[in-house]
Amino acid sequence: MRVTGRCYANVRGRMFKTLWKYTARFKDKAPYMSPALLKKELTIIDSEEKLPEEKWTPPDDPRFWEKPPVTEDPNYHEEQIYMYNHNVRFIEAKKQASILTKSQIFEGMPKIVSDLIDKVEVPDEDKIIQRYIMQSQKWDPTMVRLPKRTDKRKPRWNFQAQYGIPVEKSAYVYHHCLICVTVYFVIVKQMISCTCNFDTFKLLYYQELTIFTNLFQFLGDFLLDCWITAEISMQPYHWLQIEYDPEMSSWICRLHNISSFKNCTRKEQSHQNKIKNILLRNLLRLCQTNIFQKVPGAYNQRQIIFDPYIQVNYHRHDKHIQINGQNEILVTGTDSLKPYANEDLIAQSVQEELPDMYPLLPVIDLVKEHIYTLDNYPGWKTGFPYSNVHTIFNVHTGNWKVEELHGKSLMYCLAYALAHAKNKFGENKLPKPVCVQCVNASETTFNFTFFQLNTLDFENDDGIKNFAWFDGNNHLYKKHLSQPWKTGIENKSSQLNDFNETAFKKLLAVMLYGVKGIENL
Repeated sequence: MRVTGRCYANVRGRMFKTLWKYTARFKDKAPYMSPALLKKELTIIDSEEKLPEEKWTPPDDPRFWEKPPVTEDPNYHEEQIYMYNHNVRFIEAKKQASILTKSQIFEGMPKIVSDLIDKVEVPDEDKIIQRYIMQSQKWDPTMVRLPKRTDKRKPRWNFQAQYGIPVEKSAYVYHHCLICVTVYFVIVKQMISCTCNFDTFKLLYYQELTIFTNLFQFLGDFLLDCWITAEISMQPYHWLQIEYDPEMSSWICRLHNISSFKNCTRKEQSHQNKIKNILLRNLLRLCQTNIFQKVPGAYNQRQIIFDPYIQVNYHRHDKHIQINGQNEILVTGTDSLKPYANEDLIAQSVQEELPDMYPLLPVIDLVKEHIYTLDNYPGWKTGFPYSNVHTIFNVHTGNWKVEELHGKSLMYCLAYALAHAKNKFGENKLPKPVCVQCVNASETTFNFTFFQLNTLDFENDDGIKNFAWFDGNNHLYKKHLSQPWKTGIENKSSQLNDFNETAFKKLLAVMLYGVKGIENL
C-alpha cells in the first residue's frame, strides 16, 4: 500500500505556497511599440508614471447636491448642548428627572387636588364610561390590519394576522378631543331664553369670535349626539330648549366632518383622518360638560392649544440643557394654578437631599448637539391672554414603563413652568411658585404628574427644592389578550374586566383644579 501520496495530499497547500514563494519569478518584458506607431512620433509615457488627476466639477444639478459642513450652519455653536425631547428615555426614570429638575418627589396626588375627587357627580357615570370603553374596543367598525403581536409568555408562538381597532385610534388623544365647553355656554347664552333654529345656529357659527376657533369640534360631537344618536338621552341637556330641525341636523353632520379640517394642511388632514379618538374624547367631553354645568362662569377662563411647541434653556451643574418638543394638547388659562404646597413645606425642602446617580452623570441620556438656538418659545406670542399653563396632555402607545413616563412628564412640566416664569417674572426672579400638571394616558391607564416650581437656582443642589407629585397606574380597566396556545373558550378572545371608576374621578379632579368658583360647590 502506497502511503506517500496520501501524506503528500495533506500538506499540498503548504508545499504549493512554499514553491510559489521561492520559485515564482516573473520578468517583465520590455515595452513593445509597433513600427507604425513609432513613425507617428507619439509621446511615450512611462507606465509607472502617475498622471495628474483632474478634479471633476459637478454640474448645477440637485442630484449632485452635497451637504455643507456643519460649521457653516448659522446656528452652529462651539459649545455643545444637552438636548431633551420625546425620544429620550432615562435610565433611572423619575430619579434621574428629579436630579435634572432639582425636585423633591412625593407619591400620590397633592391634597388640594385629591380633595376635588367626587366634588362633581356625573349621572350614570359607570354605565356611560363602560359604554365608552366598549365603543373604543369592540363597537367601532374600524377593521385594519394590526401590527404583528408578540407575547412574553409564549415568545416563539406565531400569531395569525389580526384585524381590528388600532391602539392609536382607541387611545390617542385626538387634536380636538379636549374641547373646552366654553362654546357650550356661549350657545346657551343665545339659546336659554328662546328655541334654537337653523338660522340662529349658522349665525353663531359664522361669528368671528376667538373662542370659536378650536371649539366647534366639541359642538359638532355634542349636537350630533343630541340630534342623531337616539341612544343618548337628552335629559342632562333639557335646559337647552333645543328644537329638532332636519335641515339643521344635516348641517350639524357636515360640521362634525369638516370642523376639524379648518386651517389644516393636507398632511395634518391625513393625520386627523388616520387617528381619531374614541375613549378619551368621550371621557374628557363628559368631564367638561359636567364641570361647566356646575360652574357657568368658567366659559372664558381657559383656552385649548393643539400641538404646542415648547423650547426652553437652562443650566444645571454647569451643563447647558435644552428641553424642546411638541405635545398633543395644552390647556391654558387666564389665571395661574394655586400652589400645591404651602410656604412651610417649601422652607423645609432646604434640608432635603437629592438622589445620587454616581458614577453616572444625569445628562448621560441627553442628546449632544452643536446646532441649536438660545431662544425660549413658550408656545404662544407675547400678549396672549391665556398665558398661564394648566394641564399638559400626552398619550403614549409604546412600550414605556410607568417610571419612565413620569420622568418624561416631569421634564415637560419643568419646561412649561420655566418658560412661563422667565416670560412673566424675568430670568432670575420668582416671586411666587408656578404650578403645572400633566396627564399621560395610554389605552387603559392614566398617569398623573404635578409639578411646583419654587426656585430658578439650578447651578447647585443646595437651597430650596422644587416639588413633584406622581400618581401612576390608574387603570380604568384591564385588557387581557387572548392566549391561543391554551385550551378553553376564555383563552380564545381578549377579555375586558376590572373596571375602576376611580381613574375617571381623578381625571375629573385634575380638570376641576384651576376653575374659579369650584370652591363654592
